[in-house]
Amino acid sequence: MIGREPDVSVVLPTFNRDYELKRAMDSVFSQTHSNFELIVVNDGSTDQTSALLDSINDPRLHVIRGSINRGANWARNQGILSARSGVITFLDSDDAYLENKIESVLALFRGYPELDLIVDSFCFLRDVEGGVEERMKINPDISEIGAFRAALFERRISKATTALSVRKAAAIDAGLFDEELRRRQDFEFVLRFSKSHDCIATSQVLWTKHAGRNSISTNPSTFLEATIEICKRNPEYLQQHSNFLYRDLRSHFSKLLRHREWATFLSDAVRYHRHSDFERSFWRLLLRSS
Repeated sequence: MIGREPDVSVVLPTFNRDYELKRAMDSVFSQTHSNFELIVVNDGSTDQTSALLDSINDPRLHVIRGSINRGANWARNQGILSARSGVITFLDSDDAYLENKIESVLALFRGYPELDLIVDSFCFLRDVEGGVEERMKINPDISEIGAFRAALFERRISKATTALSVRKAAAIDAGLFDEELRRRQDFEFVLRFSKSHDCIATSQVLWTKHAGRNSISTNPSTFLEATIEICKRNPEYLQQHSNFLYRDLRSHFSKLLRHREWATFLSDAVRYHRHSDFERSFWRLLLRSS
């Protein structure tokens, strides 16, 4: 194994997740396909993450250490650029692979030589009183790029970062992850990537997503800002898929009200009103008028 080029590079960014990181790494080390490298990018953690990584003696583990916290997209990009394999899979530190994840991804890339990106399916796990709630997130099987992009805009594809597998050269050609965007980074990346590269979605369930207490996607204050930026970069979001855009925005404001996030609700209401490209008034949006 030593000196042999890995068939796949697994990129795992982490920041202060020592309580979950070992589960994520163990899910990689227990894969049925063993010729991989695991790149853990420690993005300036101040907890026991460094000690945990130092305790692991496996030549397939490669650690990149950041002196300060720069964000998950910076960490992912560092992993992509340092990867020794031409195929890259991603893993967030609060998620876990099923044991056949790598084997299945490689089989798909071998079956579609022209393919540059895969979006697979997963099982969502949430701790509830008395046990764990499971919810399957099954993506449709799509290989035609127009149908793929339409399904992205219409939220028929669940594209969490751990669901993504890419060819390294294509990821670099597409411009990597946007390090300035603070929310919906996976959505923006796949939209940009799919403009010039072949992509598929598959119904194969290959990993589990765990509801984490520090997840970026649970922070409501960055959603509208990111959505406006995505609309600017992808005009068809407003022009061809506006019903789905307004549904997402309505859901965002409803969640803010439900959780009594008054300050964010008011600031986002002002931001929505000031964004001239939104054709529906704020109150019309909330009232679900067509």
